[in-house]
Amino acid sequence: MINTIIFSDQGSLTVTFLASILIWLMLGGLMVLWYVDGNIKKSLVVKALLAAVVAWILSLIIKDLLDATRPFSVNGGPPLTLTLPSSSSFPSSHATFAFALATMVWLQNKALGAVYMVGAVIIGIGRVASNVHFPIDVIGGAILGAFVALVMDTVRFKKIFK
Repeated sequence: MINTIIFSDQGSLTVTFLASILIWLMLGGLMVLWYVDGNIKKSLVVKALLAAVVAWILSLIIKDLLDATRPFSVNGGPPLTLTLPSSSSFPSSHATFAFALATMVWLQNKALGAVYMVGAVIIGIGRVASNVHFPIDVIGGAILGAFVALVMDTVRFKKIFK
């Protein structure tokens, strides 16, 4: 069941944007850069997407194994996200996905990767500010995402990218 949030002020909209929408803009931005900018190679996009999806799946497995309460369940404040999360809070799947994507981009293209790292950090801050994660959830997701990207970067995809 998906519940929508009624926003009371501009700050709530900003937090919700950072927590729920920015991740999609990062993903879409990578796809746009691939088509628009000849310097962004298909291999970078595929490796970044693959690392992010693998990291996200691992985060879901960890969530199933752990029962970590979300901040809004503890403090009674509203979650400021587009959907109402119901799974365990550790690790943050958004942070895991964003940091896997950002790390893989950074490993392939330092300048663009730095922009993506800033985006991943902002997403993590947004997830805490939106009252759906504790800082440790985001830190755990960041570590998991970066680790998966580093491991996946060692995998060679020569046959795929001839």
